[in-house]
Amino acid sequence: GLIAEMLCDFGMQPTRAGSARDAMALLEQGYACDVMLVDMQMPDMDGIALAQAIMAHHADRAPPMILLTDMENAKGRAPFVATLTKPLKRARAQEVLIQARAEFLVQLLFEDLVEEFLEVRFGLGDGVQQGADEAKLHFGDAGVAAELVSEPLIERG
Repeated sequence: GLIAEMLCDFGMQPTRAGSARDAMALLEQGYACDVMLVDMQMPDMDGIALAQAIMAHHADRAPPMILLTDMENAKGRAPFVATLTKPLKRARAQEVLIQARAEFLVQLLFEDLVEEFLEVRFGLGDGVQQGADEAKLHFGDAGVAAELVSEPLIERG
């Protein structure tokens, strides 16, 4: 469709799920992505219900989710990181999608660095949280990483 074509133009490789059930099935099979564009109106459940189901069952690997809606007043709904309104404005969609993806990748990189630090510094294996406070002292607050990508990545205009 038009949205998939636009995402390809942005350098992304979209995977389409035909319904909320299809999206959940992909996640159950271990499918991973950097960002999810979730339509508010789907045949089997709305986008908010899908996002809640994803967070309930896959919170540990849930990518940032962006709500696609025709309702102007749907801004700021958790767990969505952003809202795009229909009809999509290309420049705004590109800015939101690229920024959400960049913030997610920085978060993953930070988590990998902390895990590597804990393993090297304390000899701790995967998933062990002991020593995490000391790791924060060496790496700084996670907010620093988020600040690096908080500015718009695409110039407006």
